[in-house]
Amino acid sequence: MSQVPSQTEQRFLVRSLAIITTVLMLSWCLACQDAIPVVPQHLLGTWVTDDPRFAGRTFEITHTHVKIVQEQGGQPVVESIHKIERKPVGRNTLFTFYTRDDADPDQKPGKIIFEYDPGDDGVIHFKNQAPAWKKRVEPLL
Repeated sequence: MSQVPSQTEQRFLVRSLAIITTVLMLSWCLACQDAIPVVPQHLLGTWVTDDPRFAGRTFEITHTHVKIVQEQGGQPVVESIHKIERKPVGRNTLFTFYTRDDADPDQKPGKIIFEYDPGDDGVIHFKNQAPAWKKRVEPLL
């Protein structure tokens, strides 16, 4: 014959299940944070430079993608953002965006590395370029 657990044993089992469920839910939530990169608000927008060598080029950052236009009117390269690393460098922040070309899943994932300077309304310096990139200000209608 099976015994019916006492009220104390039942409470213990219910509490144990509640604790285990809570721990599993928290673990799942923490794992999800890594899966969804959060782009800082100050980086969102279209970035341009005055350097004539890069005339017509733009670099756009959205919540989920990076879009690079190599020449004015040209076809943009669009890559999804899968991971973002941040490293403080004095008052600046070094960002590494890990990206993937959704149109070509066989392509090796890429990295876009730049330093963000919050001074002068925000400036981006790419690791392999000298020019400063500033966020394009859209005219008010």
